[in-house]
Amino acid sequence: MRPPFTIRRPWASDLPYLKALFAEDAMPLPAKKQLMRGMVAADAAGEPVGFIRIVQIEEGQNPRGNGNYVYPVIVSKEWQGRGVGRALIQAAQSTYGELKLVACRASRGFYPRCGFEPLSWEEVASRIAYDCEQCPDLLSCEPQAFVLR
Repeated sequence: MRPPFTIRRPWASDLPYLKALFAEDAMPLPAKKQLMRGMVAADAAGEPVGFIRIVQIEEGQNPRGNGNYVYPVIVSKEWQGRGVGRALIQAAQSTYGELKLVACRASRGFYPRCGFEPLSWEEVASRIAYDCEQCPDLLSCEPQAFVLR
């Protein structure tokens, strides 16, 4: 059976839907240029119900941290549990290969079910680690780094 959604590149007309997805998760909306580098899961009407953005990082400070980072993956609450997040991750891995990410406590259980393995903080890009260190929710978030090879 075919899933009730498709994975595609974002369209300019998706921006209001993506803005609502980010607001639903209380996450800051990336710049339009960054949003357009992601992938969208769209329902049968073509409206986005999920989004993944991959940030490619290559830095000299910590070359072990270089790679493709999921930053973030968001699925509408109405669509969670239907395979949307897993499909977005699979599509991103098909396109970019190895993926890294830092997950908060609320989502840490999801990523191992998608094949991610724990990653040491020494293998996380300085830029990503810095974002975590500066986050006002750091203590309650309990971030964990992961990799999908």
